[in-house]
Amino acid sequence: MIISIIISFISLLLDGLLSNYLNYLPNDLSIFTTSFTLVSIFIIYNLFYKEEKKYFIFVFILGFLYDLLYTDFLFINSSLFILIAYITTIIYKNYKVNYLMLSLYILII
Repeated sequence: MIISIIISFISLLLDGLLSNYLNYLPNDLSIFTTSFTLVSIFIIYNLFYKEEKKYFIFVFILGFLYDLLYTDFLFINSSLFILIAYITTIIYKNYKVNYLMLSLYILII
């Protein structure tokens, strides 16, 4: 649980740094910015193995914090993060996750 909090905190900080500095780069690379928080939702699922209720609660709180810090639309990103967490649980249950699957999922995000 502590590791998932650390990973999520770092991803929130990286999202903040990228949103502040990438808009000012030449050629405006904002199309290619990644959302580290969304990627961390997929990565931290292994840390909540067989504790899906705690995983969904954690992802909801993470989405709420993301709403408060970056978007100011309450509960929109929280519900989207829950949807992504649900898709993540389906992927982990139905497919064997390896480096190729992880990279494909990150590309989709």
